[in-house]
Amino acid sequence: MRVEEVTRKFSLNVEEVESGYYKVLTPKKISLLDFKDCFDRCILIYKDLEDVLDKHHCVIDKKGVLYYFTPFLDDEHSKISSIAKADGITKYYYKGYNHDFKEDNGIDSIFLKGEMP
Repeated sequence: MRVEEVTRKFSLNVEEVESGYYKVLTPKKISLLDFKDCFDRCILIYKDLEDVLDKHHCVIDKKGVLYYFTPFLDDEHSKISSIAKADGITKYYYKGYNHDFKEDNGIDSIFLKGEMP
């Protein structure tokens, strides 16, 4: 999907702060899983619903408050993190998604070949 379609689907008011990088002007609670599935790959900057910064807090992947996103991966330079920090956001979650990535499951093939005791 295109950015315009996704923002309309989730009723998000966004501003393109740099080419390909979007700030959500009125951050709101959304399903992060549904949002990320609209793009082949993307990076999200978000906070937990209750603003809890705890790796064991289970709701963070399902629902959260979206602040920034980009519909491509920029893992190498983490430009989106720099944009968020420059805007004053210091405590947030950063998550990248790549739906083209297929994890190679070599363990199953090892067991099938009987190479492990």
